[in-house]
Amino acid sequence: MNNNLFGFANTAADAVNNTIVQFYTSIENGVHPTFDGTAFAAPIIEFLRCVVGSKVFALESGLT
Repeated sequence: MNNNLFGFANTAADAVNNTIVQFYTSIENGVHPTFDGTAFAAPIIEFLRCVVGSKVFALESGLT
């Protein structure tokens, strides 16, 4: 019965979670090739993790 009533919520949460993870992965995939091997790599990756990643991880844990 719960699945019939709330199954759409699980489906929607999974779809949103997957979209968020793909978004963050896309950002990382753009940053790493651009800045790897430069003096900016570590600060930019840390900034990305701190500003964007922490929000993504919080949303992800809230959805699952």
